[in-house]
Amino acid sequence: MKIIWIVMTVMMLCACSSLTSRLLNTPNQLELRALQERSFDGNDMNAMMRNIIATLQDLDFIIERADAELGTITALKTSEVNTRLTISVRKQNNNQLLVRTSAQYGNDQVTVAKFYQDFYAALHKAIFVDIHAVE
Repeated sequence: MKIIWIVMTVMMLCACSSLTSRLLNTPNQLELRALQERSFDGNDMNAMMRNIIATLQDLDFIIERADAELGTITALKTSEVNTRLTISVRKQNNNQLLVRTSAQYGNDQVTVAKFYQDFYAALHKAIFVDIHAVE
């Protein structure tokens, strides 16, 4: 009976330490929001939505839903583990739009800065090409 008690106690301690290490290694909500949000000059929400959709398609995402009125886009990239992006666009002020991207890899939220940096770098390029479109 004593051995069962010891084994159960050790298992509970291991589970708690694993959970604690996962919680401590993830950024807090403010840091995560800083990774997920970018401000862009301009106030044309439709153009921004088109650029986001084009960027997602260039990155092999499938657009599941796009709602221009709400300013939201949901996209999925299928592979061994699915990656789902939810993007919202809203006016920050008269001259800027705020884009927030939330990503899930499988069932876990993406908290890696490089993932968001790469997405926003591709979006910046799409916006640049759109603004400087050459016929």
